[in-house]
Amino acid sequence: MMVFASLLLSYFLVTAGIIYDIIVEPPSVGSTTDEYGHHKPVAFMAWRINGQYIME
Repeated sequence: MMVFASLLLSYFLVTAGIIYDIIVEPPSVGSTTDEYGHHKPVAFMAWRINGQYIME
């Protein structure tokens, strides 16, 4: 039963993306500067395919 519980827990951590976040350590929020000099939050990383910030 203990083996099943540990496998279920590890499956949850992998599918939830927690293991990915620990290994890659993506930043939580990105920002960009517009033409007026104001900073705006950004959800997706520039110049990276499928790259996004953690906004949870």
